[in-house]
Amino acid sequence: MPEKNKNEILRGKSFCDTLSILVPSFIKAYNMSQGSSFIDNNIPRRMQLSSLVFQLIFQDPGVAESLFNEFFANEEIRNFFGYEASETLKLEQAATISEMCLIDNSGSGGSQQPINIISSILLTAIDLSVLECGKMIESDIVSNIPKAFERFKTYIRGESVLEEHLIGISGFPVENGVKIGLGELSAKSLNDFQSSYFFGHGKNVFLALQIPFERKIIFTGTSKEMEQFFKSQTLPATFFNREKINEVIRNIRLSLILSLSSDEKAFSAFVDDCYVITSSGGMIGFVWSNNNQPRKNSDIKLTKKDVSKISIKYLTVSSTDVSSVKVAINRLLSAVCSRDNPDDALIDAVMCWENIVGSDHEVTFKVCSSIAKILSKKQDDRVRMLKELKDIYRLRSKLIHGNSEYETDLGQINSAIIYAIKLMNVVLDDGEMMKSDDRSRYILLEN
Repeated sequence: MPEKNKNEILRGKSFCDTLSILVPSFIKAYNMSQGSSFIDNNIPRRMQLSSLVFQLIFQDPGVAESLFNEFFANEEIRNFFGYEASETLKLEQAATISEMCLIDNSGSGGSQQPINIISSILLTAIDLSVLECGKMIESDIVSNIPKAFERFKTYIRGESVLEEHLIGISGFPVENGVKIGLGELSAKSLNDFQSSYFFGHGKNVFLALQIPFERKIIFTGTSKEMEQFFKSQTLPATFFNREKINEVIRNIRLSLILSLSSDEKAFSAFVDDCYVITSSGGMIGFVWSNNNQPRKNSDIKLTKKDVSKISIKYLTVSSTDVSSVKVAINRLLSAVCSRDNPDDALIDAVMCWENIVGSDHEVTFKVCSSIAKILSKKQDDRVRMLKELKDIYRLRSKLIHGNSEYETDLGQINSAIIYAIKLMNVVLDDGEMMKSDDRSRYILLEN
């Protein structure tokens, strides 16, 4: 385009209008570099796009200059970066040089460079389009740019901005149209493009939980002032607690295992990395991983009946004080979802038993007798179960004591896990048992 015509087009445009000019070029460049394939490499494609946006911003000096002039025409933004209204900014200065640092209640912060924020605003608009529409749609991205820009201006005013944490759940497909309700949480089905874009797992992430978080600035100043802030301040109560997200993940995985495991097979529930959609200065994605082994898709497809069981179990798990069986829960999750070595899973499963119904003495007899009593109503079945439980205990003892006769027995290891799952279901549904200081006594003598 001739320089004169291009300048006429740019003249009088707002920041959002100018940023929108980059959208068609971005989509074209993305399609050329990414194609329509879905690479399962654990790297969200979204995390690879900042450099592409930088290139698009600076490939045309006229667009770049117009973009930064319009960005800093906003008085709130100039004040945020400490620029006087009368101060003339050069493109190089506006793009890369800022002494402004901030910290917000998400734990993110640090130096704030205008180029990163402008890039973040465009990428947030793209994120929202992919999340809402399942693909990149030019008109939708363009309409999201003003929303992302307003969120950023709200953020630098010191007000809260509502953002989305996405947590991907993989390992099973869901029938078309089936939605999973997990209390107040929203679980959204993902298509292949969304799965690859946000989580880097192609066809393997089937649901994403959308968890809202209100982000707010708690400090602004120079880098030295920021260092002093960390030394002298107590973090506010609203500071992002990663443990809360981990608790949600734990409850979801436990609900899936307890609801969907059969008498023959435990259900593996994989949870992928948390991804945060934010236009409030600096993208945060790939926050942490809660998945410890390659995904192995289940051979079942969740039906409406399955989903109903999951929803009910999640409400039970999330509303129950499980502190007394926390070790059991962690060991069960480890045995089912994390262990590559089945021998390790055996140790985890039996430790789960012991935490639920164990005692300080005569562990084997009391644990096995307690399990047999609460899992079976008929005497003959209890005798058979007691023998099987003791056999599993003997196998575990050979393993942990280094007995040369030990051989991995996948059948018994699977049985140990299934018993742990059944036990966990019983204790979660029995409030008196959960509260008992001596659960083996409660089961054998009081129940």
